[in-house]
Amino acid sequence: MLHLAPLFWGRLFTVLIVTAGSCSPIYAKTVSGDFRLSGLQSHRVLVSFAVVPDGARVSVNLTASSMYENERFLQLRMYRDVEWSKVIKAKTCTEMIRHASQTQQLSFDYKNKQWKSEEKTALIFNSDKGTSRRPHYWYIVVDDCSLEQVMQDLKIPPIHYELRIQNHIPQKNTDGGRPEMVLTHLSADELPLTRVHSVSLLLSSLITLLICMLIGSQLVSKHTVHVALLWVAAAAALDAASSLCELIHIKVYQGNGVGSYLFDALSAHAEAVCDALVMLLLLSIAAGWTLPSDMLSMNPNQSVVQLLLSDLSKPMGAIQHWNAGTALGLAVLALHVVLAQWGRTYNDDFESYHDLEHLPGKILMAVRFVLGLLCLAATMQTRWKCRAKQLEQFYLNLAIAGFAWFQSLPVLVVICNTFVPYYVRHPAIVTGSALLQSVALGLLAWLVTSHSSAYHQVSHLTSSAETSLTDSLSQAAGGQARGVADTKTWSFGKSKIRLD
Repeated sequence: MLHLAPLFWGRLFTVLIVTAGSCSPIYAKTVSGDFRLSGLQSHRVLVSFAVVPDGARVSVNLTASSMYENERFLQLRMYRDVEWSKVIKAKTCTEMIRHASQTQQLSFDYKNKQWKSEEKTALIFNSDKGTSRRPHYWYIVVDDCSLEQVMQDLKIPPIHYELRIQNHIPQKNTDGGRPEMVLTHLSADELPLTRVHSVSLLLSSLITLLICMLIGSQLVSKHTVHVALLWVAAAAALDAASSLCELIHIKVYQGNGVGSYLFDALSAHAEAVCDALVMLLLLSIAAGWTLPSDMLSMNPNQSVVQLLLSDLSKPMGAIQHWNAGTALGLAVLALHVVLAQWGRTYNDDFESYHDLEHLPGKILMAVRFVLGLLCLAATMQTRWKCRAKQLEQFYLNLAIAGFAWFQSLPVLVVICNTFVPYYVRHPAIVTGSALLQSVALGLLAWLVTSHSSAYHQVSHLTSSAETSLTDSLSQAAGGQARGVADTKTWSFGKSKIRLD
């Protein structure tokens, strides 16, 4: 069966690419839009693009709704990232244009009942001296500095623009001659991502496949499986789906510079839900889920936080009745979905160099920090309450690893924003986050499948673990949890999914 996996993924990848061709576009490097200049806004940034060392080609078409009377001041300018910080600080348009690397005059001709400009084409070269050739961000801007001096806003028509920008990628010539240049719509900071998503897809698919095989084996031999295995399998499958959808989007994007809105959105939301599932699983295990009830000492006078942690230790019970754990779980899932969609509205933020630099990304980092503290508190409380001394080391390790995972992404973002050059921040963040997610899924897969530690010898994750007397009496009595029935299994014919 394993030898059929590459064939399956290959065919699925081909079918989805064909499907993606008919999907709605996403804002990319074949760009179109509308703007209107004024005295207060005498320039418009059309696009920012990371240009490879070998340069790029730009073409711009403008269409005005009516005649642009004073068009001799209308200019198309290109700025390099080295000068862009000075451009931002410029107080006037006249001061800003001094830092332009290229300038072209714009004019409109009346053709076919439309005011259209002649297509402007330009070649961009980074002009690095010596051997220190690196990618540069370039900013394409339309401006009319005369609007700051003469009040004529009512005479300025709305303008529609269509812009195409392509990087030059050298390809080795088989004849040994000069390398041929191939054009691609991918920016320099997106070129490495195909390999990153491919590796992530392979790892997540392998984890999903192995867990599904174990689930099938347990259902056939014992007719029972713990829900934690399904939980990790779902998270790994979502991570694989996220990488697959992003690869499809990149493949379509390479050809037309537009890509697929559907698959790019599916990728973002699948990744968000995967993150939420991993967080909730870590919190639940940290709070004592899967341990026999007589392993934990009970405190009748619990604080609000302790009650929350107690509810987290019974995540499946939260499905049957509302409690604080239910509210937290739904909040984490909903927040990740909302932030994922909100973050997609920042595609035209010309001051952001990666997806976690805007407000939704900052909120996500704050949420991970807070949940990391909650995970640490839950693990340490479980360690203190646990009557089995042999589990103390396990929960100490879980506290360190869980807290480190929650804080790893915020720390990665801070490091990249502080020490990593901005033209490689995006691939650095994507690569780092993909690596962290793969490590988390691998460790969780080990946690729910292994039998090698003291934790697995007593945990309900292991079907061979003995059921405690308290759990047996609870099941016999219908399992009351704070006055509400707490079902320990879901039955599907002869097969059962254990929830304890």
